Amino acid sequence: MVTRKKPDVPPENYKPFDTSFGKVPPLADFGSGYKFHITGLTHDETGFPTDDSKKTAVLLKRLQDKIIDNRDRI
Repeated sequence: MVTRKKPDVPPENYKPFDTSFGKVPPLADFGSGYKFHITGLTHDETGFPTDDSKKTAVLLKRLQDKIIDNRDRI
């Protein structure tokens, strides 16, 4: 759906779910030295699971907005 930007920070500073870049954060290539956390859990901006309801609400709102913003292309 979206051509993802690559991170412009070194691997040790990479936050895969940092939304300061917008609704679609940069995504490093797998195997390129950047850490990934892939689960079905809700997570914070670093990608680690969270049970914090406020952080979960922010994540779910972002995901809903991505779907709504692209509904005509889905």
